[in-house]
Amino acid sequence: MDLEGFDDPFHLTEKLGSDAESVVKELCKNGIPRHLARDATELARKQGGFTIFSLVDALTRMTHTVKFVGDRAEADSKIGLLLSLAA
Repeated sequence: MDLEGFDDPFHLTEKLGSDAESVVKELCKNGIPRHLARDATELARKQGGFTIFSLVDALTRMTHTVKFVGDRAEADSKIGLLLSLAA
């Protein structure tokens, strides 16, 4: 996806970190369980890097594997809060 000239008022193309380790640390600091953070970081790396958008997308996909609906709802809530980092 070419974002050249794309106006990004929500800063979703802003990177959360420069490498996988710093991204995992940032996600964990924001309440994301380490196992989800590691897996989502790897998925985001393949889908466009460590942008806030690619990480939120990857984490949302990862929560589909969470067994209990209450745990999934809690994880989705924390993922939604990551969007505030883009502001």
